[in-house]
Amino acid sequence: MVQRTRQMGVPVIADEQEAIVGFDMPRLQRMAARHRRGGGLGLKVADAKDGPGVYVGGVREGSPGERAGIQSGDTIIELSGRAIASVADLEQIAARRSPGQPTSMTIRRDGETQTIILR
Repeated sequence: MVQRTRQMGVPVIADEQEAIVGFDMPRLQRMAARHRRGGGLGLKVADAKDGPGVYVGGVREGSPGERAGIQSGDTIIELSGRAIASVADLEQIAARRSPGQPTSMTIRRDGETQTIILR
């Protein structure tokens, strides 16, 4: 027979490797890291105010974005041959990218357009 304790709101999160009961942040963070998709670009971005594209506000050191030469102040207008109109577009396309897989990115810097390769 099962008795109810009237306790509410205890999360149970499970994947194929483990089940986590409660708010064990270190274990939840490790689980989240296992399920991250894509390699990430290492960029802090916002929707561009002067037209379509994504404004780069910061570049994380050692990231694919830094290695490709992306700088704060650049505007990303294309990734993997697909136009970028917003941060949501960039996130969606970047999530499909395999880490280390070379792909093109078109940016606007100081009024000039250039294409770089992300690895």
